[in-house]
Amino acid sequence: MQLAAHPYSDEMVLIVSNDSSQDYAVVWNGSAWGNCLTLDSTWSGNDRTDVYVAYEQQSGDALVVWGSGNDDVHFRTWDGSWSNEFVTPGIGGGYSRWITLGADRNSDNIAMGVLTNDSDVWLAVWTGGGWVDQTTVTTSSTGTTELAVSVGFEGTSGQALAIYGDAASPTAPLYRSWTTAGWSNSAKTVEIGATSNSMVLYPEPGTDGAMLAVNDDSSDLNYVYW
Repeated sequence: MQLAAHPYSDEMVLIVSNDSSQDYAVVWNGSAWGNCLTLDSTWSGNDRTDVYVAYEQQSGDALVVWGSGNDDVHFRTWDGSWSNEFVTPGIGGGYSRWITLGADRNSDNIAMGVLTNDSDVWLAVWTGGGWVDQTTVTTSSTGTTELAVSVGFEGTSGQALAIYGDAASPTAPLYRSWTTAGWSNSAKTVEIGATSNSMVLYPEPGTDGAMLAVNDDSSDLNYVYW
């Protein structure tokens, strides 16, 4: 499950995947839950780690994303009512196993990272009205049973960062940055001593800094500051 808070009200949106791989969204209005929506109830073979929600930080609209057993990512928005369901076509043949989002504090842009069951990692950016700059950054992730991709926006610049594990550089996670000109080329973060597993990026409010937390195959938890 993932819970996201509205940037300037008491509203929150919760998105849940149950043990039958059925996906739901429900809205908290500050005092009660309501507007429950079934996102996916017909496909029981997909993973339960392919759901996420984030708010556009200017409009206050919520974006919910989920996998449905193929390489597409399905999504809806919430602005007081639920939009129709739309699909962002995936890249490659694998289905989305992990999905993660990161919102820009100063715009309606939201970055998305997707890890598929066949070790692809692809990225895209939601602009508030559609997806842009969708690209596959590796076809050989360091693993698929952990969250080997994370995204976030710097606090003031409007630049996004995407960090991901790549078997070609197993002990130094790779990263790319995004601006309206598109994604940069890949570069290494730093050597952490063992193959990277799960990773989470924590942007620092009010600055362009960010803290990256990486768990590795030696059961170490590494912190790297951008």
